[in-house]
Parts: sequence; structure tokens; C-alpha cells
Amino acid sequence: MENFNQKTERFFREDIRDTEQIRDPGSMKLLSDMLPGKVGSLLSLNAIREYLEVGSIILKNVDKKEVDFLVTVDEKPWFAVEAKLNEETPDKTLFYFKKKLNIHFVYQVLEKPNTDRLKTGIRVVSADKFLSGLV
Repeated sequence: MENFNQKTERFFREDIRDTEQIRDPGSMKLLSDMLPGKVGSLLSLNAIREYLEVGSIILKNVDKKEVDFLVTVDEKPWFAVEAKLNEETPDKTLFYFKKKLNIHFVYQVLEKPNTDRLKTGIRVVSADKFLSGLV
């Protein structure tokens, strides 16, 4: 019978490594290693960020083009997020920064429920679905 560590290793070896959507399985593995030790204790996004050395910033250029969040790993863009209420048409600024900074994962997150579409390389997704993917 497999123990927790064996199951986790198999999960990353067989399931995660073959998934193109996951850019940094190493950090994901680090997170999975950290979480069992945090059961029953306080856990904050800052603690996770520090553990994984991930940063989050607001992205703005001199032309006042802005994206709500740019998440970086080792000072390299990992994913960008623009928050909107219900606008399903991807914001032009997302396309600009996606190309300019070579950001592989770009999201427009909506308050509107039941939304999940890929539109020209931008994933338009409801906030509940997006946030559940971060857990």
C-alpha cells in the first residue's frame, strides 16, 4: 500500500509532468511538500510566496498601460491577471504585456460565475474557478 509520500511522488511523476499548462512543476512540488507540515497552523499567501520565492506586482508602463497582477518566479514573469466584473472580451493591455514580456499564462478574471474560455491566448475565467485553482 502506498504511503502519502509515494502517492505524491507518483502524482508529480506521472500526472503533472505531462501537463503543458503547468509551467513550473518544481515549485508546485515544493508547495505540496510544504503543505502537510502546515496542517492546523496559520498559512498566508506571504508565507507561500516566501517559501516558493514568488513575487506579485502591479504591472504598469510609462504609457499608463496596466495589469492588476504580475506573478513572478525568480524575477521572471509567470502569469498575469486582470480583474473585471463581467467583461468577457480580453483587455487589450493583456495582449500587449503578454507579447512584450513573453508571459505564457494570462488571465482575465471575472466576478461573473460559470465562465472559462480561452480567447486568443487569454484565459477568461470566473473568480471562483480561478481562485480554486490556486489552492
